[in-house]
Amino acid sequence: MKKLSSLFIITAGIFWGCIGIFANELTAMGFNSLESSAIRLISCAFIFIIINFKKLKIRLKDMWQFVLIGIASILTMSITYFESIKHSSLSLASILLYTAPMMVTLMSALFYKEKMTKRKIICLMAAFAGIVMISGLDSRVNISTVGLIYGLLSAFSYALYSIIGKLILKKYEPITVSSYAFIFAAIGALFICDIPHMAEISVNTTSLWYTLIIMLGTGVVSAAIPYTLYTLGLKYVPAGKASILACVEPLTATIIGICFYGDRFGMVSAVGIVLIMTAVGVLSFPVSK
Repeated sequence: MKKLSSLFIITAGIFWGCIGIFANELTAMGFNSLESSAIRLISCAFIFIIINFKKLKIRLKDMWQFVLIGIASILTMSITYFESIKHSSLSLASILLYTAPMMVTLMSALFYKEKMTKRKIICLMAAFAGIVMISGLDSRVNISTVGLIYGLLSAFSYALYSIIGKLILKKYEPITVSSYAFIFAAIGALFICDIPHMAEISVNTTSLWYTLIIMLGTGVVSAAIPYTLYTLGLKYVPAGKASILACVEPLTATIIGICFYGDRFGMVSAVGIVLIMTAVGVLSFPVSK
């Protein structure tokens, strides 16, 4: 299991990169970004409760840790990322979100005494440069102060999953951590979304069954599977390294956009893809002694 930990994290990033497929379908049905995010959280929590019911036993004194990772990380990231897109652009929001590996690397060195190796720093810089390139950022794009703050908050809350998760994994199985994280995030989502409006859209769609499949699909493919794999890998991989390996997410999203949605692909994007793949590839193999 330990030998496959890096592969688990890379696979998680690939599954996360597929979220755009479901997001586009939910948007076409009439759900806004915040509602789509809530659907993802709620459906994932439902799935975790069904399949992991026997592994939900935890000590009451540890409950605050699960509340923290669910609300401060997963739910907060969903809200702040949505607001970042609203006040800037998808490309800029994505770039700001992926300052998270830098935050994880720094916090891991501070809290878990993980080494800030030259190899890790170079890979981190290469991956971030690649993300900037494939996001299509150019000098004509401006970002407001509000958009910048929300973007950095989304990155910080994203980074907290690795930091808090590493702490909880000392006591509980990865599947238990993922389950409770989404259960509390889903509870929080119920208070910030217009549930009657979401129910109205669901009932009035041309195919209720198709809508339900997409709702469950976004929970399974873009949340339940990747978070389970990431948390499993995080048990054995240093948090800083794990956050960099997960940078295959925007790479996957870019490839899907090019192949299925006609997104443009240029030389700059190609270089960005090579940089991310190189960084992830270098970190995937142990350093020879």
